[in-house]
Amino acid sequence: MSATSDEWAIGCCLEAGAVGWVPKTSGVEELIAAVRKALDGVPLVSPQTRARLLEAWRRRAERLVVLAPFLQLSHREQEVLGMLIDGFAAERVAAASYVSVTTVRSQIRSILGKLGVNSQLEAVAMARRAGWQPPGRSPDDLPPHHSSLS
Repeated sequence: MSATSDEWAIGCCLEAGAVGWVPKTSGVEELIAAVRKALDGVPLVSPQTRARLLEAWRRRAERLVVLAPFLQLSHREQEVLGMLIDGFAAERVAAASYVSVTTVRSQIRSILGKLGVNSQLEAVAMARRAGWQPPGRSPDDLPPHHSSLS
């Protein structure tokens, strides 16, 4: 029994062995009927619904695996990577952030290490392939256009 209608959460439960789910808004009679069906081995969801919910779970699980390296980044490192994606050089990141270039280069080295890549270009390519977005930016946002990249 659950208050959620999130297909990912329900798919996760099905993947873990649940035979179905009953909305929390269901009446007692409906809940008792569902428990009896489950005890009798009768599926509570159709095979098509089960397949759809499990697919929703798998898609999100795959997405989480792809995004996992980016979860290691601190908020500041995420901001710096976002500026690199937008084409900012280290000097421009430093000026925009009111920190030294040495600090930004240290942050970039940390980003590269956490992502397991060897260059800023690889980090940016990895982020784009993964569909990763910097903090506060939605996937539909286009990066701002910058007239100067240095």
